[in-house]
Amino acid sequence: MSFSFFTCFVEATEAVTTSETDTTTSETSNEATSDTATTEEPEIYKGDLYLLDTKVVMDKLVDGNVFILGQEVEITGQVNGSLFVCADKLSFNQCYVKNNIFACANSVYYNGACNDFYVVSSDDLEMTYDSYVVRDVKALSSNLTLKAAIGRDADLFFDTINLGEGEDIPIIYGNLRYTAPSEVTIPEGIITE
Repeated sequence: MSFSFFTCFVEATEAVTTSETDTTTSETSNEATSDTATTEEPEIYKGDLYLLDTKVVMDKLVDGNVFILGQEVEITGQVNGSLFVCADKLSFNQCYVKNNIFACANSVYYNGACNDFYVVSSDDLEMTYDSYVVRDVKALSSNLTLKAAIGRDADLFFDTINLGEGEDIPIIYGNLRYTAPSEVTIPEGIITE
């Protein structure tokens, strides 16, 4: 299976890249707690976030959508919107995306949670046993390792698939539909109603 895609860059204007951060503090609260250790709440990036670099680590709490273009991309933060990402190597490590993930990469490692997951991976796509998709997965990959829990339907296009074994198998609470060059043996217990 071979893929190629074209990416076009548009220069962002200052209005598009500006953001507001929630950093309000009260003088009285600072004075009252100056002698004791306090835990600070994480800084919230309000608005849409645009990231473009060779290596990108998105570890923020974003109250908006996130758009990423990079060669090596790692997602470890939280997105209270949708995530759009295009990369060579893409990894999701214990991240949370409230809405949908739209991803295109040569290699994808998914260990996180999201609402819907739409992914095209020319080489490898691995969805770990600890990951979860609330609704649907639409995936196209040459080599697919699927061990995640999927809340509704899984539509898969692949050349080879690994569905785990024993207790390390995926759980799909809807329909499993796939397109492959040959018939696949589906282990018992994967489809749950």
